[in-house]
Amino acid sequence: APCAKTSDRHSSAVMCGCAAQGALFRCQAMGVAVPGALSIIGIDDLPSSASTTPPLTSVHLPVGRMGQIAGQRLARWVEQEEPTVPEQLSAHLIVRQSTGPFGGV
Repeated sequence: APCAKTSDRHSSAVMCGCAAQGALFRCQAMGVAVPGALSIIGIDDLPSSASTTPPLTSVHLPVGRMGQIAGQRLARWVEQEEPTVPEQLSAHLIVRQSTGPFGGV
């Protein structure tokens, strides 16, 4: 568990997908200060990420665009047997209050 309280803990941050809010709530229940003792970063930027206490830092992925491209490529592959070509989309970091500098804790 990312919020295990041990004296020999070496991690200063946890990066999770949809489990970031659960990790935050578990840390709070265990008395682990976020971001004081541990930084938490999500990978999905759910709308509720901005509403937690503290608000979760998250990587924003263009999931709408990803789905649109996937649908178009699938249709071309099925209808025209056109091979797919990889496309790189941009993600960006939304910095909120669940992360902080490493404190050497």
